[in-house]
Amino acid sequence: MEVINPPTVEPLSLGLVKQHCRVWADLTEEDELIDFYLASARGWLEGVTARALITQTLRETRTVTDGGTVRLLRAPVQEILTVNGESIGLPKLEGEATLTGLPAGSEVIIEYRAGFGDDPEDVPAHTRHALLLIVGLSYEQRTPISSQTVNEVPNYLQNLIARLSWGGELPPC
Repeated sequence: MEVINPPTVEPLSLGLVKQHCRVWADLTEEDELIDFYLASARGWLEGVTARALITQTLRETRTVTDGGTVRLLRAPVQEILTVNGESIGLPKLEGEATLTGLPAGSEVIIEYRAGFGDDPEDVPAHTRHALLLIVGLSYEQRTPISSQTVNEVPNYLQNLIARLSWGGELPPC
């Protein structure tokens, strides 16, 4: 999967993340680091949940199943742009991200837009909450492994993330 056009905004504002991390609003020395954690956390969360949070354009090269379907790697799909470089008109989707009616066994290149929407407010609150917790953990625990403990994603956060997943098991956090 290739990201052709990445999101133009993040699902959380810098101000909200700073408030969550208890960083003074007028303290700007940490802004670049917090922005980095936010972008990294969004990418990680999108990967483990198979969900695009903010609108982005993606390209996948896939082999069509015997049933003529391709399950796209990111949901929710907003629009199928092209299949093998040609517009297909109205998309034939089952569920959030399964394209149907394709020639079985063929290789296809699919370009599509996925995400909850263009604005942070379009992302469900529980998804934004999970992202906020991940960024907060990254900010507070800057090293995942110390000489005495291994810091892992807490169970409550793993459970929250599992609710967001598009189809299937989550990999271990």
